[in-house]
Amino acid sequence: MSTDRSTFFLPQERFDEVKQKYPHFNEPWTKEDIDTLTEMVIGKSTQKEIAEKLGRSAKSVKLKMMDLGLYQKRKKRIDDNQVWWVDHLYMEEFGIQYMSQFTGLSEYDVLMCLLRLGVASKEPPKRIEYNEDMEDVAAAEQQEGDV
Repeated sequence: MSTDRSTFFLPQERFDEVKQKYPHFNEPWTKEDIDTLTEMVIGKSTQKEIAEKLGRSAKSVKLKMMDLGLYQKRKKRIDDNQVWWVDHLYMEEFGIQYMSQFTGLSEYDVLMCLLRLGVASKEPPKRIEYNEDMEDVAAAEQQEGDV
């Protein structure tokens, strides 16, 4: 199959090198290629393994996976040092936003650390309905603070 170079600004020599490394470079994806890609993604193959099997670059495979909705970003691993800091800051009663800023983790990841430490619940907090008794408690607390 001849390859159309019209969309690339590579010198012929460089184009041939790339084509030798990736036999299907600059060729349209076939149904068989897409089926193989899908099966290998489901089978948990790496992008590099898929690329080698299909004769394409890992970047090309990643772009096709994104195009097909098969690409998922790798989850960032939370290291033990970050968990220790979240635990320490939690014990000092710092809030989640501060813990997030201090450790460089997202607020979600801070919550995941707290779950791992066993100090947070998977259940969402129960919603407290406002009632008149709360108004009395708030007024009493305010009076105590004024004294």
